[in-house]
Amino acid sequence: GRGGSNKKESVIDPALFVRKAIVTTEATAFDPKHRFVDFQIHPKLKTNIGRRGYSHPTPIQDGAIPYILEKRDLIGMANTGTGKTAAFLIPLIHKALHSAGEKTLVIVPTRELANQIDAEFMDFATGTGLRSAVCIGGSHIYN
Repeated sequence: GRGGSNKKESVIDPALFVRKAIVTTEATAFDPKHRFVDFQIHPKLKTNIGRRGYSHPTPIQDGAIPYILEKRDLIGMANTGTGKTAAFLIPLIHKALHSAGEKTLVIVPTRELANQIDAEFMDFATGTGLRSAVCIGGSHIYN
C-alpha cells in the first residue's frame, strides 16, 4: 500500500438535502357574501366606495364590516394588501356620519401607516365634512 487509510471515499448525495415539492390544492376563488351596495352604510360612503371602483369586498372586509356595523369588537388579521384599512374605516366613517360629535382614535405603530390610513380616510370621507388629524410623537406640531 501507499501508507494511507483503508477507508473508502464517501460520496454525499445532494438529493438527500433537497426537499421535494409539496403538491398543494389550488385555493378556491373567494365568493363574498356581500357587495358594497348591500351594506347598510351611508349613501355618500357608498358613492365614495363606488368611485374607487370597488364593488365586492375582500375576505377581511366581507367578514369585518357587518360585524363592526353591529358595534361589536373585532380583531382581524390578514396579509398586506388585503383591504384591512377599509375593513375598519368604512364602518367607522358610517358611524361618524350618523352620530354627531362622534370621535374615533386609531393607534398604529408607525408614521408611514398613520399617513396611509389618513390618506385612505380622506378618500373614503370625501364630501362628508368629516375631518382627521395625524398626531405623531417626536415630530414638530406644524410638520
